[in-house]
Amino acid sequence: ANFSDITQQGINFTGIIDINNPNTIDISIENLSVDMKTETGIPVGTVSIQGASIPAKTTRQLTGNGWILLKALDAETLQMTLTGAIVIYIAGIRKPMNVSLEADILPPRIEQLLSDLPTEASLTGEYTYTLKNGLHDKITFTITNPNKLTLLAKDITVQIFRADGTKTRMISNGTLSDGLITPQSTTFLQGDMFIPLTQFRPRLGEHFIPDQLQVVLRSNVTIQGLNQTIWIGVIGYQDFPIHRFLWETIS
Repeated sequence: ANFSDITQQGINFTGIIDINNPNTIDISIENLSVDMKTETGIPVGTVSIQGASIPAKTTRQLTGNGWILLKALDAETLQMTLTGAIVIYIAGIRKPMNVSLEADILPPRIEQLLSDLPTEASLTGEYTYTLKNGLHDKITFTITNPNKLTLLAKDITVQIFRADGTKTRMISNGTLSDGLITPQSTTFLQGDMFIPLTQFRPRLGEHFIPDQLQVVLRSNVTIQGLNQTIWIGVIGYQDFPIHRFLWETIS
């Protein structure tokens, strides 16, 4: 079994079976098809296999193609039922015999089907200050999707740390709203983070002004409607804008 060419509508499925004819007469295979269901019995697709003649004492490989629904990826197992007919000719008389076979396969993981994982991602921040709200960081999460289908970024969490040499301390954490990642393009997801000015008071081992701000973003990426996800993490380092901080705090 081979899964490929995932789209918003489904997944291309190629099935290959080897049929051995141990008899001393030729046989024909007709009307072969494979019905696929999840372990709970939900139909997710059908594969048609072209019939063929199999000479005596030989083995032939038959290939079929079809599409299965995206929800098949969330199944624990996929149950395949192959049905068709074996036809033999004896003394000029055609004798068909029905055949039915069952097999279970594991559905693929979503990362195996995507042509490229959306690994080109970055973080930027735009800062403003007020005495009332402290540091306002407008976070921009930039992510490139090289695939031909829309993805969904969800469960996006953001943590901001002050970095003093090799020492870090979390000073803010929050979330960004879920967002669709458009196919074969770059998407920008934005959100707001606030850091109270009290978090910048140096503690033991910290500098008066932090060397940098470290922003850590984590997100689950999936295809809308699926339970499977791909985990993505991005870390960005931003210089602490001391001049703007002092100016806006004083003013």
